[in-house]
Amino acid sequence: VKTALIEATTTPQHHHVTETDEDEDSGLANGDVSKDLNTSDEIIKDPMDERQTQAEKNERLQNQLKLLKKDLEVTRDTTKETDMDKLHKENVRQGRDKYKTLREIRKGNTKRRVDQFENL
Repeated sequence: VKTALIEATTTPQHHHVTETDEDEDSGLANGDVSKDLNTSDEIIKDPMDERQTQAEKNERLQNQLKLLKKDLEVTRDTTKETDMDKLHKENVRQGRDKYKTLREIRKGNTKRRVDQFENL
């Protein structure tokens, strides 16, 4: 019983952290892992620029959505359409969506982007 109690209350050996001399040889004080700022003229690509919605990726789903939109268009009551509904319909008709809008906002210099965003 006593040995079982000791085993239950002690930390298993595989949970202990072992110290190595690698940290001391790295030459960085106090675990500093900082890097120099990269000042090259290399252009960094924004992954948001190439992002597609799942609907854009899947052509079969795209066709099903178009058919569903046509079916639902018949049941739509235009008298209950809000200003936001009309704005959204116009944006869709012109081919605008939230990803395209965000992509356009990110283009250009910061002042122009801020002005464009504030005008939304």
